Amino acid sequence: MPFIVTKTEALIINIGNDYLLQVKANQKHLFQQIKSNISQAGPIDTYSQTQRSRGRQEARHVELYNCLEGISKDWLNLEALVYVRRSGYRKEGGYYCKEHFYITSLSTKSAKLVAQGIR
Repeated sequence: MPFIVTKTEALIINIGNDYLLQVKANQKHLFQQIKSNISQAGPIDTYSQTQRSRGRQEARHVELYNCLEGISKDWLNLEALVYVRRSGYRKEGGYYCKEHFYITSLSTKSAKLVAQGIR
């Protein structure tokens, strides 16, 4: 699967844009490497926000990391890893907590900026 994603990523870079791509568990090596890297390093920035909307309350916590060791060089212009934890309460479904992982070519040190891109 990385080959297909890498072709898309190359197209994004070649037209002068940056990417912010979610990494899911079916990308086993990359997913595990990101989890390992962020468990061993501290974030370079964090951002948290809470909001109420449509019968639910949600908290988002975003952490930005620059620890890229062990991640394939095939990811063009890779600058950072992103960890997002969303938790909250829905009237219908009760409490929830979800984790998401991203890679990005953005050369920023602002977790708030990345959070806005994900949102």
